[in-house]
Amino acid sequence: MILYKFMGLTPFERVADALLGRRLYCPMPRELNDPFEGMLGNHAEGAEAGKPLDDQLRAGIKNMLYTDQDLDRARVCCFSESPQSMQMWSYYTGGHKGICLEVDVSEFASKITKVKYVDDTESLRSMRPVDRLPYKHSTWQHEQEFRLITIDEPSREWLPIVIKAVLISTSMDLSFILPIHELCRHLMLPIEIASFSTHGKLTRFLWNSSVPFYSRLACTGPSGALSIPAQHAAATGDERPQADARA
Repeated sequence: MILYKFMGLTPFERVADALLGRRLYCPMPRELNDPFEGMLGNHAEGAEAGKPLDDQLRAGIKNMLYTDQDLDRARVCCFSESPQSMQMWSYYTGGHKGICLEVDVSEFASKITKVKYVDDTESLRSMRPVDRLPYKHSTWQHEQEFRLITIDEPSREWLPIVIKAVLISTSMDLSFILPIHELCRHLMLPIEIASFSTHGKLTRFLWNSSVPFYSRLACTGPSGALSIPAQHAAATGDERPQADARA
């Protein structure tokens, strides 16, 4: 089962840990960027019943504490189905300046859930907060998300992964290319350049990471952004054409 993990480059220790340790951090729901994780359909009792404001506030606080306590039992590792979303590269790689890991999670395939995007959150109201974690509002559906969700497993802070390729953006700052290149060369991890056309189509070019990095310096544009002469861009498959691939 192949999925994709988008990552920014700061703090770089997190990227280095993912590559060196071949593992991903599994955050708790409150560490994720959606403020309504596990809360869809979670309406405070009393608000609809026309009770006094104090009763509504007490019900809301009680509900919030219960939700937080229940969600603290969980850890969530998030993936995307495809690397081809310009939005995902923008949101999760620091504005197209980071990386996307192509990972094989077949070992955990039975535990991975495809996120269901919903508009009718009322139907989730009877669920416990942890049981709502596979659901997100439809405004997030561009993420094409898959999740590995663990409950009451304190040891599941890290998820071991098999890295199939490291996709790097053509907009990556030169200061990060050296450590990424050297890490991948040391670990024998394939590097691919991810380049978007103005029409939003992603093309992936194989990058020969066995070539010493200093020879790459001639392949950078005046701004420090990465450009790829054809002799350094080997390609295979439909999405990796043999072509002069200049970013």
